[in-house]
Amino acid sequence: MLNDLTQEAVASSLRTRVFGRHLHVLSQTDSTNSALLKLAQAGAEHGTVVCADHQTAGRGRRGRSWFSRPGDGLCFSLLLRGRRLLSDDVHWPAWVPLASGTAVALGIADTVAITPQLKWPNDLLLGGRKLGGILSESLLTTQSPPFFIVGIGLNVNLPQKDLPEDLHDTATSLIMATGRPVDRARLLSNILERLEEQLEPVLDGEIAQAISAYTGLCATIGRQVSIEFAAAPPLIGLAEAVAPDGALLVQSLSSSSGPRKAETVAVRVGDVVHLR
Repeated sequence: MLNDLTQEAVASSLRTRVFGRHLHVLSQTDSTNSALLKLAQAGAEHGTVVCADHQTAGRGRRGRSWFSRPGDGLCFSLLLRGRRLLSDDVHWPAWVPLASGTAVALGIADTVAITPQLKWPNDLLLGGRKLGGILSESLLTTQSPPFFIVGIGLNVNLPQKDLPEDLHDTATSLIMATGRPVDRARLLSNILERLEEQLEPVLDGEIAQAISAYTGLCATIGRQVSIEFAAAPPLIGLAEAVAPDGALLVQSLSSSSGPRKAETVAVRVGDVVHLR
């Protein structure tokens, strides 16, 4: 199914009103986020999508690289132009990447009848292994509505034998989970439909449904976790909930000169490890 991801195949299966109606399908690019940023700066419309059969320099969170091979993955970026100033409601921008994770999980379920779980903030898991991730980048100002570029990378038709050795125990793909190849054009169409459904209310500042939907899919909530930081000791505790501003609320045991007591910490940046 190496040629399933074409402009014609994706366009013919789209059912969205806006998302993906301005569509660029590339055989190869360094990064779909970088390619879409150039289009955004040149005035590209809300809902524009850049998709590539192969990324040569795909990026993940915190500067990491994203592994992909031609024909095996689904890598695309979506342009969102906000309609509200940050001063209107400071919480809604945090839900752009989180609600995107919800939408991708639901779009996958629509395609293969398997629903991934989410690891805070927006990794997608199947059987505890990473299926994909989301990198959201934004231009935030107080004078005008912000815009966002939501980059999504999924392992689709990548067999286990072709995974890099260091990912054998931690990564998975849809073909590994289902035992059959997946039509990437149909998968992209389904995900874009769910992205439109989940993100348009968020861009209007409506986050109650986004919080509920995300919470229902989040495997982190209710788990004992270790939060690893770039320049601080890990935080170990129980992940209790996701706050309205998108932070992960972790109940930690902090030591002091007196008895140990429970303390709830709002985590906004850090790598989550599920302990049990």
